[in-house]
Amino acid sequence: TNKSFRGRGMEDQKSEKERGHTKHQEKLDLSEKLRQLSSQKRRKECLDLYASPINDAIRDGFHGSIVVDCCARCGDIIEAENTVIDMMHANKHNKQTQQRDGHFFWTDEPLSYYKKVPIQAWTALLKGYAHKGEMGKADSLFGYLCSTTPAKSSLGKKRKQNNDPNVRTLNTVLRGCMWTATS
Repeated sequence: TNKSFRGRGMEDQKSEKERGHTKHQEKLDLSEKLRQLSSQKRRKECLDLYASPINDAIRDGFHGSIVVDCCARCGDIIEAENTVIDMMHANKHNKQTQQRDGHFFWTDEPLSYYKKVPIQAWTALLKGYAHKGEMGKADSLFGYLCSTTPAKSSLGKKRKQNNDPNVRTLNTVLRGCMWTATS
């Protein structure tokens, strides 16, 4: 009986490993499908696939970033903002995108909510604002992203996070300025 017990344990470990591999592959497959839809500017299909309950267990911030990029490419800023808000609230669907008294939705949330959204999504949203000529929003968002970046730790080293603004974020804002100046 000892052998059969050990064998079952190995099978359980193996099937657990296989489930992990399958889930990882499902995430990669979803990313690829969303990227294809985004590059083809098929916004509705991209949103539907992203929101599908089938993907609840595998959906993550990087999938959301692809959707924000798709919405930005298609000129649907409201849906791009809604996707970011959903990401901030861990998909609780609290959709309030309007500007209130000179403040934007990202400034009304605790810093911990902002940190839930990958920089790729914020950068895609910046791109959407730039394409729509909404450089005031782009400037406000970029300023907010930079102000929430930790300066230096007590050891004097900058603490780099995956969702801190990067050179691509800056270039997106600069391109937006150029587009706005030439139009």
